[in-house]
Amino acid sequence: MMARSLWDILSSGLDEQSTLSTKSPTSLGRVSEEFLPKHLLAFEFDPNRKLAHFVIEMRNMPGALEHSAAVAGKGGLNILSGFHHAPSQSRNAYWSFFADFTNAKTEPAEFADQLRSLASTLKVRFRTASSGLLVNSFHFPMIWAGKRAIAVRADVLTSIFSHVRSLLGAGPASDVLLFQMGQATGRKSFEQVCALVPRDLLGREPEIAGGLVAAAGWGILTVSHLDVSKKTVTIQLAENFECLSYPKGDKASSQFMRGFVAGAISEFFQQRLECVETKCLAKGDEYCEFTVEPVIPSQDATVAGM
Repeated sequence: MMARSLWDILSSGLDEQSTLSTKSPTSLGRVSEEFLPKHLLAFEFDPNRKLAHFVIEMRNMPGALEHSAAVAGKGGLNILSGFHHAPSQSRNAYWSFFADFTNAKTEPAEFADQLRSLASTLKVRFRTASSGLLVNSFHFPMIWAGKRAIAVRADVLTSIFSHVRSLLGAGPASDVLLFQMGQATGRKSFEQVCALVPRDLLGREPEIAGGLVAAAGWGILTVSHLDVSKKTVTIQLAENFECLSYPKGDKASSQFMRGFVAGAISEFFQQRLECVETKCLAKGDEYCEFTVEPVIPSQDATVAGM
C-alpha cells in the first residue's frame, strides 16, 4: 500500500493522541507510473521542419479551445507541445503552442487569419522558426503559485551546493549553511502555500502540498510515521533532486532538503523542530528519509540549529 502524503497525515484532523505508521512502498525511490514528466515550453530545433509558435488569446468560455483546435485540425498542422492557461476567475484565457506546418494545408499567416475570424478569439500572435530553431520568446515572467519563478536545472542547482562545499570544505560549515538555506526556503514555502490555500482546505484536500512538491520537481514526498502528540514525523523523499547527482558515498548528503523539511514542518506545528537524515540516495539507499522531532532544549546550540 502506498504511504500517504505528508499533508494526508498532518492535515487530516488527527487528535493529539493519534499516531500513524506505514511501511515504505517497494516502488519508493523510482518514479511511479502514475507520474508523467512535465516539459517546459522553451525551444524546439529541427532544421528539416517548418515550425511556428502561436499564442491565441481567447474568451474563457466553453468551446473556445475546441474551436481553435478545430481550425488547426482542418489546416492539417501538427500541434507539437504547449499549454493552456484559463484561470477560473478570469474572463480571458490563452493557448500557447509550437506547431509543425511542414505538411500542413495552410501557412502560418493564413492560419492566424482563420483564428482571428472566430468569435471566441481576442488576439493572435505567432513567430516562425529561424534556421529550424524555435524559441519561446512570448512568455515572461514565469509564474508559480502566484509568484515570479525561474527555471533552474537540478544539476545546476546541485553544482552550486557542491561549490559551497568546495569553498567551505566538506564539513560542519558547509552543512550548516546549506541546512539553513533549506530551512528558510521551507518556512517561506509553507507561508506562501497558506497564503493561497486555507489550512482547513489542506485538511480536506491533503494531496495539495504533496502535489506541490512533485509539481516543483523536487521529489516525491511520502510519510511513514506521525505522532501528533509528540510532534515526531518520518518523511521519505523519493527522487530527491539534491542527492541524485551526488557521487555515492558513506555520508548522508541532503543538507538543503533536510533543512527544507525541518523548516516546513516547524512552521506547520508552530514550534522549532530538528531534522535528521537517516537514509540517503547518495549513500545508495532507495530514498532519502528524514526524522523530525522537537529540539531538546539542553542540547548543543550548534547541533540544534542544524
